[in-house]
Amino acid sequence: MVEILITILIAAYNEQNRLPRTLWDIKRFIKKNPDVIREVLVVDDGSTDKTVERALYFRDRIPLKVEVLAKNIGKWGAIQRGLDIVEGQVLIMDADNSASVWGLEEIKSVVRGYAVFGSRFHEDSIVEGKSLLRTIISYGYKFYVGICYKYIGKGSNKIDDTQCPWKLFHVEDFQGPMRATGFAGDIEFALRLNALIVNWPVDFIHEEGGTIGWKTVWNMFVSTPKTAWSMRRNKYV
Repeated sequence: MVEILITILIAAYNEQNRLPRTLWDIKRFIKKNPDVIREVLVVDDGSTDKTVERALYFRDRIPLKVEVLAKNIGKWGAIQRGLDIVEGQVLIMDADNSASVWGLEEIKSVVRGYAVFGSRFHEDSIVEGKSLLRTIISYGYKFYVGICYKYIGKGSNKIDDTQCPWKLFHVEDFQGPMRATGFAGDIEFALRLNALIVNWPVDFIHEEGGTIGWKTVWNMFVSTPKTAWSMRRNKYV
C-alpha cells in the first residue's frame, strides 16, 4: 500500500452550514482514493454557531481532528495554529469547498522544495459563480500586489493568484511564525515558504454564504503594503 501522505488543513469560523458539505466531499474522495490523505485538521476560529459540533459528527467517518480556539483570531492566525500541529505534506483548503480536494487526484504528492498553488487566473481553470464585483476586486488586487512586491515567492517564481485557498506544500518548507492574520496572510505565507511555487489550474466555485464588502476590500488594500514592508525589512524578499 502507498504511504498516506497529505493532511488537509481547514480554518473555519461560523461555518456550520458549509463545512459539513466540504467534509462529506472529502469523505467521498477518501473512499475513492484511500492512499492519499493522512488526516483532516479543522481549526475552529472561535465560532459562535454549531461549527464544532457539526465537524465532530465526522470523527467516525474520516480521520479527523478538531482544534478549537477560545476566541476568533483571524483566518491566518487559525492556519498558523494548525501549521504548529501538522507535519509532512499539507493541503490548505477553505471551509466552503470553493476549490475542492479533488484537485489532488492529478497531483497526490509534492516533493520537498516545491509547492502547488491553485490559480483562478490560470488559462485552464474553470471559475463559476463569480460576481462582477468579485471579478473587479480580484484583478484589481492582483495588479495591486504586483505594485507592492517585485515578486511573490523566491527569485523569479511568480504566483498568479495569492488569494486562492488551495495550497499544497511541505510544512517543513514553511518559515514561520506568521504575523498577519487576515487577507495579507496569503502573501506572507507565500513569502515564508522556502519552495518553488507552481501555479495550478483549479475548478473554483464561489459558494453562497460568503460575503465581501467595502470594509473587507479596504482592509485588503491597507494590510498588503504593510506586510510587504515588514517582509522586506526582515529580508524575506
